Amino acid sequence: MVETMADGVTKRRPSKWRRALAIALVALVSIALFEVALRCAMFTGAAWGDRFRRPWLFCDVRNEALYFQLHQLWNNEPGPMPEGFRHPSVGWLSEGIDPKTLDLPGKDELGGRRPVLLFGDSYTKCMTDTANCFEGWMERSEENANYKIFNYGVRAYGIDQIATLSRLVIERWRSLNPIVVIGIYLDDDFDRAVFDFRGWPKPRFKIGEKGSLGTSGPLPTPEEYAASHPLWRHFYAWRWLLHGSDLLPEGLRDWITAVEARKQEKILLGQKMLTRIEAGLMADGLDHFYMLYPAVTNISDYDADDWREQFALDWLDARSLRYIHVRHDILRAALAEGRHPIEYYGARGVLSEHLNPDGNEVAFRGLLRGLHGDSDRQSWHSPTHPTDLREIGRRPGQPPSVRQQSGWSERFPAVVDRERIMLHPSPSRPSAVGCTLSRPARRFLCKAQIVWPVGYVGPPEIELKVMVDRKEVSREVLNAEQKSIDLDID
Repeated sequence: MVETMADGVTKRRPSKWRRALAIALVALVSIALFEVALRCAMFTGAAWGDRFRRPWLFCDVRNEALYFQLHQLWNNEPGPMPEGFRHPSVGWLSEGIDPKTLDLPGKDELGGRRPVLLFGDSYTKCMTDTANCFEGWMERSEENANYKIFNYGVRAYGIDQIATLSRLVIERWRSLNPIVVIGIYLDDDFDRAVFDFRGWPKPRFKIGEKGSLGTSGPLPTPEEYAASHPLWRHFYAWRWLLHGSDLLPEGLRDWITAVEARKQEKILLGQKMLTRIEAGLMADGLDHFYMLYPAVTNISDYDADDWREQFALDWLDARSLRYIHVRHDILRAALAEGRHPIEYYGARGVLSEHLNPDGNEVAFRGLLRGLHGDSDRQSWHSPTHPTDLREIGRRPGQPPSVRQQSGWSERFPAVVDRERIMLHPSPSRPSAVGCTLSRPARRFLCKAQIVWPVGYVGPPEIELKVMVDRKEVSREVLNAEQKSIDLDID
């Protein structure tokens, strides 16, 4: 566009396209400079870049193997693979497992005892010494005369590696009629199935068009994996925007990174792996049960938004399989010993987010329950536990209105030794919990107490109803005059 000035001099005004091009060039140069600055901070070792050398700023720990490549680079964890750990089918093994025969020491020292084979990840292997793990507790128990534990737990394993190793090992033990225990860490054992690298290269199973399972081929060495997955190929400025900037809404970020599609893949892989484990054990006719380990973040409060635990429970219950839920054992121990449940977990170092020696002892009690034939599934003979209750009537996307709590609470100082179900109804949405019983219940006992939140301006009373088989059997009102009720329903 040409513009004539007052003195007769003409001046060309930039067109809209030129202005847009200039803005785009400035933006591209700025992004490029930011990318260069990020790479300098991430990979040069400069002290000023320490704040950027955090894997979670650039990737999703639950969905991307890149997280563990960066973690290995910046924190040297788990470090170089020790000699003798590498295995072509599962990636790596624990110390003591013979990589050729997959035997553990003591197989020829049963002395009439029945072998108990434990499979799982670090919750099975324990982050403590052996004396404070399942083997040590068994050796000091009266049951040592009847059972001998062989711990095939391997730290950092996912459900895919657990399924693969258990099948390989059980073939060598079948003639000794072992009891097999499959340990599942409910926080992320199912997530780990979508990785081809987690500290070291691991198998990556994929589901074919007809539902069959296939792997990506022979496992590379750590050096071969690093060469075929170079860190320089990633666009870190974009990754920082997605994961480290907090500038994008969570819903948009999840849509861009296809979180829901990856979740569905994890569920399908989890189903396939659990089916493979169960089918093999049933075909061999071996006694077995499952051990479920909760994360420290979910030990007191069941997280209804976390699909992993509900998926595992639904899969096991649908097939009437025996399992021991270690949360039940920890909560019972906490109530009996007057401790908070998190005291059974480590707070720092290698024990961080893992069971400490006291926690392992409590988990061992759960293991003994399983060996004695007990189970925590709702259709078993054990009494319904408060943690079996689930929120009902909640729509997708709605925040939970039911929480579980145990231990001391400033709001409930008189019931420090009780497990509590916290209901948070609103005028537009009731709170409801329920469970399915495997046999007729003879009595229902509980204490209901109302505590108004600070600044509450809602209705002056709350109605509490108890339903059995969709029929109302009790209706009470809690208000300022009647703040608590003892329910005793025959």
